Amino acid sequence: MRLRTRPSARRSVRLTGGITLVVVVSAIALALGQQQPQPAFRSGVEVIAVDVQVVDKTGLPVTGLRADQFDVSVDGKPRKVVSVDLISATSSIATAAAAPVASAPAAVERRIQTNPRDEGRVFILAFDSMSFPPLSIAPAREAAHAFVDRLQPEDLVGLLAFPAGPIVEVTKDRAALFKALDGITGSASPAAMDPYGFTPSELIDLTKLYNDSPFGIRGTTPEYAKIAEVCDDNPDPDGCRASGAGVPNVLRRAEAQAQFEEMEIAQRMGDLEAVFKALSRSPRRKIVVLVSAGMVVTDKPGGRPDLESIGRQVGRAAAEANASVYALHLDRVRANSMSAAQKGSRQSEDLRDSAILGHSLDQIAGTSGGAFFRVIQGGGEFAFDQILKETSAYYLLGVAPAEKDRDGKAHELRVKVAQKDATVRGRSWVTLPKPDAVARAGAPSMSSATGGATTEIPKPEPKPLSRMAREVADAYGRRDYAAVDRLQLRTTDLASVVRDVQTADPPWPDVLRRGLVFSFELALAGLSSESGFAREEGQRLLTRAHLTVEQTGHGDAFACAWFHAEAAALETFWQPELGLAFVERARQQCPAEPRLSLARAVLLDQQWQELKDPKRALDVVAAYEDVVGSAVLEARVRASYLCYRIGDISRAAELMPGLIAPDTDPYVRYIYLMVQGHVLRARGRMDEASTAYQHALDMAPGAQSARVALMTLRLGQGQSADAIALADAIQMSKRDEIDPWWTYSRGDGREYSALLDRLREMGK
Repeated sequence: MRLRTRPSARRSVRLTGGITLVVVVSAIALALGQQQPQPAFRSGVEVIAVDVQVVDKTGLPVTGLRADQFDVSVDGKPRKVVSVDLISATSSIATAAAAPVASAPAAVERRIQTNPRDEGRVFILAFDSMSFPPLSIAPAREAAHAFVDRLQPEDLVGLLAFPAGPIVEVTKDRAALFKALDGITGSASPAAMDPYGFTPSELIDLTKLYNDSPFGIRGTTPEYAKIAEVCDDNPDPDGCRASGAGVPNVLRRAEAQAQFEEMEIAQRMGDLEAVFKALSRSPRRKIVVLVSAGMVVTDKPGGRPDLESIGRQVGRAAAEANASVYALHLDRVRANSMSAAQKGSRQSEDLRDSAILGHSLDQIAGTSGGAFFRVIQGGGEFAFDQILKETSAYYLLGVAPAEKDRDGKAHELRVKVAQKDATVRGRSWVTLPKPDAVARAGAPSMSSATGGATTEIPKPEPKPLSRMAREVADAYGRRDYAAVDRLQLRTTDLASVVRDVQTADPPWPDVLRRGLVFSFELALAGLSSESGFAREEGQRLLTRAHLTVEQTGHGDAFACAWFHAEAAALETFWQPELGLAFVERARQQCPAEPRLSLARAVLLDQQWQELKDPKRALDVVAAYEDVVGSAVLEARVRASYLCYRIGDISRAAELMPGLIAPDTDPYVRYIYLMVQGHVLRARGRMDEASTAYQHALDMAPGAQSARVALMTLRLGQGQSADAIALADAIQMSKRDEIDPWWTYSRGDGREYSALLDRLREMGK
């Protein structure tokens, strides 16, 4: 079964912010609205308050600019600047930069009156914690600490680490903020899905190749060259290239990894977008310092992760919230390449990887009117210094809008200055409410870029389930699983139901675990479907649910049970690349769960059976040997059988466990006896092999595998009568007789029903 992803579906990844994060950041906006009112005109003429920074080549603010030196346009059409004031970070009083232009409307007051309580700047430190491995975030944390130490006493500072980290409302209490800052840790798992060691450019190129080659890779260059480059540690090129339907396994692994990357980035950026939408409730100017190790977004059509212009989307939300984003990209790719003194093509690839990781951050900063910094050494100290300089003063412009600007929609805003070697940093979008909305709300005459100074906590727009999805969810909530199955069979578009559950509001907002188990079962229904679209949506839903379990469970009992059931299900699909992508992540979440390590080895065994590469068999044996704890006996039996299959009988005998306890799991005992018989037979110890096969048959009298093994052995020993009797028994066996060996290649798939029942109980 091959899972494919339509380009149109890839572009439909929904940005969703965490509910808790939205509420807390809304509280930040509320605090800003209560503590620090926005300066306002006292006349009856509405103008747009536009704040901009004008800096020279060194980053220092340019002072002394007059109103007639500013060129402001909305949707490309010029607008009059009726007033300009320079706001200094070292004073709470606005000082006039110049007299207003002579053509300013007479009714407009000539000066912006600054509220005495409007003191200090508003900074928010935003750490993209999921982009950092656990230890690598420390330098940026220390640089941020030093940055806050150098702010003015009257400055307000807030902190958030997303998608799951400490959050501090804007405050002057530095001690509380430093305590939370010290608690930020990275949550990325660099090796979780990436045993091939994909670089960003390799991931994009391989997924493009995967999606551009629906009928498999049949050429020799340049397609094979890219695959061989990734698999250069494998002396046999077919080890990476050969696979069912002509699709190299390395491409399927890249596609699975890209699926996770897309979901993770959508969540991270969804949280950030939710932050800006919440902050838009306060009209005050905000400076957001975004610290990130970057994100992988394709730079080629057809490649993945494909999230289109996600950076511009988030940057626009920041601009509409009057938040300028200064993005710090801690570029470890460039840092590592410089330390390794790499040259040639590898250096070129590193430059491309660096550009890929920083591109969306650059978009966010540029669209919001901030700046982008690439940090190669340290934690970004030079960038924090630059931010301090640039934000030490800004201009507050009063701009007269046209009537058509007041339509409640976002309009593109541009500000230029007639000053040599000056850079203008300012928001690029403005939204003005309709005049009747302003009148009804009793809003002040001076509008912010968000259309008012309301501090109402925003409520997420409801996204209810469709009728069919609601019916399935209701049946599941009643625990009427037979009805769930009937509804799934009845629907002619299972893909739509699966997609709807992924994008709509949770069926049970207050019972997260039930929703996760429901998503798990529905995703598996999609993966099991004959419809390629349903399989695609099933994989997407499983990915989203898996990420949620990672972020909310943190390796607790429910999370580990969920991952075990997931692994058991994936072992049955015989898509080892897909299964490994999930299981290897799960192992990092639950390292003490031996069944996950065994599942990884089983999936590698499945992969080996597709490739038939003797060298890779040794890697699979090593994976079995890595299993410890309660699964070690089964793992050693499986390792022994693999060595037997590749003809290494001595190693197979060495790995074969000695006597096992009578109370051993009957399934494990059965496969132990069968493998023991095979190894003994290969070593010429026929009588002992016969005894092992007979014990296996005694355990499962209807098992054909034991009968066939014993029959062929007896036939070889010249015991024709016994062999004929066994052959007759095989012919007369009933179809419902169970042979434990039939489930051997599917690992824990044999236990899936029991694991699912346990998971359902935990999810109630």
